[in-house]
Amino acid sequence: MPRVHTEVDIDAPAELVWSVLTDFDNYRDWHPSIAGVAVYGPLMEHTKGSLSVRTKPGAAPSRVDMVLTEVEPGRALCWKGGVGPEWLARGFHYHYLEPLASGGTRLVQGETFTGLMFRLLWPLLRTRLGDEYQRVRGILKQRCEGLHGQS
Repeated sequence: MPRVHTEVDIDAPAELVWSVLTDFDNYRDWHPSIAGVAVYGPLMEHTKGSLSVRTKPGAAPSRVDMVLTEVEPGRALCWKGGVGPEWLARGFHYHYLEPLASGGTRLVQGETFTGLMFRLLWPLLRTRLGDEYQRVRGILKQRCEGLHGQS
């Protein structure tokens, strides 16, 4: 299965990183490819939501339906979602937070893709998605460390 996986050590406590990851109203302020996140209920497993995703800079966002699959405050935030029928395109997106002895947090994040679209287009998408995840990793690190420096 096609997969993107990244890890980064952030000089901020897991609680702060968690607060940024779950501040869905402000994703558009820092995430370059997500124009918005809506969660239709409490922050818990099986809650449905949607993402407004920009596939290209300047393009109108596309809606991706999602459902939260794992929610453990300060430790794990995962969802699965996609477009069209399940056989066409699905992604399992994960964020795992590991507290470090230094007081910082290791963020493990990525996505596993399934469906016909990803099997066919993965050779074209692999580098672009990998680069995007690396970029988001750096932006998230900078945001969390900046907020930590303000406290």
